[in-house]
Amino acid sequence: MTCKCEPLAISLVRAHLWPASPTNPRYAFCFNLLDWGEALLLECQRRDVYKCLIDAFEEYRYMKEQLRHLTFLNAQFDEGNVCPACPKAEGNVIISMDALFGLPRKKSSGKSHSEPLSGNRFFCSQNEVDLYVAQNSQTIIEANDCSSFMAGNPMRSASRFHALDETGVLGCACRHEIPLMFLNLKHGERLVYPSFIIEKILHHYPSDVHVTMMYDVACTLQKFLMKKWEVYDSRLSLAIPVFHAYGHKTECQLKFAPIRTNNIGLSDGEVMERLWSFLRRFSRITKEMKPFHRIDVLSSALSYYSYKKRANLYINTMKRLKRAIDGKIKAEQSLSALCTSGNLIDSDIIRMVEESNTIQEVKMCTNTMKASRADAKLSQINDQLKKIELQHSISKRWTKTDEKYCTHLQNYVRNCCEDLKKKLWSASVKRHFLLFQKSRYAGNTLNINAIYHSDLDGHKIAKKLSKQISSITKTIRGITADYNLEVPKIGESQVLLSDVLNPSSQLWSNEAGTHDGPNKQEIVHCYLTKKRCEEEIEITTIELNNMKTYYNNQISQINDTILDLDQSSLLGKGHIILLNKLKWRYEVLLEKCSDSNSEGNNSVSDCDSSDSDDESSDESSDEDESGDEDESGVDYNSELFNIM
Repeated sequence: MTCKCEPLAISLVRAHLWPASPTNPRYAFCFNLLDWGEALLLECQRRDVYKCLIDAFEEYRYMKEQLRHLTFLNAQFDEGNVCPACPKAEGNVIISMDALFGLPRKKSSGKSHSEPLSGNRFFCSQNEVDLYVAQNSQTIIEANDCSSFMAGNPMRSASRFHALDETGVLGCACRHEIPLMFLNLKHGERLVYPSFIIEKILHHYPSDVHVTMMYDVACTLQKFLMKKWEVYDSRLSLAIPVFHAYGHKTECQLKFAPIRTNNIGLSDGEVMERLWSFLRRFSRITKEMKPFHRIDVLSSALSYYSYKKRANLYINTMKRLKRAIDGKIKAEQSLSALCTSGNLIDSDIIRMVEESNTIQEVKMCTNTMKASRADAKLSQINDQLKKIELQHSISKRWTKTDEKYCTHLQNYVRNCCEDLKKKLWSASVKRHFLLFQKSRYAGNTLNINAIYHSDLDGHKIAKKLSKQISSITKTIRGITADYNLEVPKIGESQVLLSDVLNPSSQLWSNEAGTHDGPNKQEIVHCYLTKKRCEEEIEITTIELNNMKTYYNNQISQINDTILDLDQSSLLGKGHIILLNKLKWRYEVLLEKCSDSNSEGNNSVSDCDSSDSDDESSDESSDEDESGDEDESGVDYNSELFNIM
């Protein structure tokens, strides 16, 4: 039975039935059915009942999204893509970026004839992305010779994915795993795509906010940006995620590794891998969707993932704080023991750290290349020499027995030997550094290692490092052979390979830092770990205050919105009920933050001391799925997702 004073669709909604069409609907679906369908999609990725009610289902989910965020009442409300803990002004935002090729879309899936319901909440406008890629396709840099990662490799992008319209997704999230910005890839992971996101991120934040972007091939991306931009933006710093760093050469590890990057605390940069583990489960049901329908589903999934992370944000931040405090204590103890055994003072430690950052890059070529270049150079020098002799009327050249020739030749050979010895020293230090890194994962592990890598597979990292060690050892053998071939010409003795490979041997007694003993790398590692832990303590303390400020601002926005509503109308009263529910949720979260500020370090000691947290474990586990229930017994997931 319907009332003639209102449309049929509205009468159906009052009866908790969702109409299949807004005018003259022939079918309607029970809200409970649609709630069940939403649960099957988001939790189980099931599509069995999805096809028969797809349009109504999408409209229903969009309506629920609107009621969860209430942005139609106030555009300043959060849509799930804002992190309460990250700084909004005067700070350093730490963001991770990565691509997932496990979410393609087939060309045969068709085209959309309407805009996505979710708009650009998470996904950037595809027209804007395509235009940017077309305008910047000429920015090319040399192929990546630093690592075996395919990210940024144009050769990967040239001939693959011919049957796909979208090849994957590139996105970024803050260090608290809150999804921020995403785009669809039309090719491989070309550097122009991360460049687009970086420029959008820098434009989004005010000028007093510094952005640290963690990306798999940050070294190659930095070269790309320096060539693309006329002036490199000083607000941007780049780093490599901790697991991917060990696939890069030593110079990149020293420049971009998280433990050597300032102002990022204990951020590991691998948050996108944890997000992909959740989002990858949608591949089977999205690869044959129309473009904008696929965006709506992925946006809903990102919103759902974001909510779960935000519900546990306070708990995970306190875990980070506790881990940083414990890590600092362990690092200080280890550093004190090493310094005592080596009679070292603070200035010695600072010098070691500075020396460890200045390892010279060794670039070698094959014997064939050497011979070819030498012949060309010799011919060029001979032509120049003839011109000089003709110009100065020189009728006779030096012979090999002339005294002046022998003196100059000996000086030249001595300079060459010194250059070769410097290369040997640099390569030996690199090898020693890699051996130390490998020892941390092959069984002889420092206790403080768990601060960074509690979730990583040590055996896989050790294998990556073994390949680099084999390569640098081969390089050292070649340089040693060249050195031993030349050094007898200046009356000095040849060197043993075993002495070259040992930075602490007598051979290197005159080199800087060789008297620091075999524990130098351990000392540097302990010092840097201590410094990162101190940064983490400072960062998490600021983040707790940011959360409190953010929740207060949201509550204030809700109160202002309530005052602006017509409280006498039925519609206004309904809006006020929804706003009060949203306000209640922020008040509960604010109460937690206020309790932590009043209790101080006691709340840190009460925090769960287990090693699993949102930066060192997969949050898609069963514990995370049910971890949104407060101690009071209130299920926040249920409250939010059943807000109607």
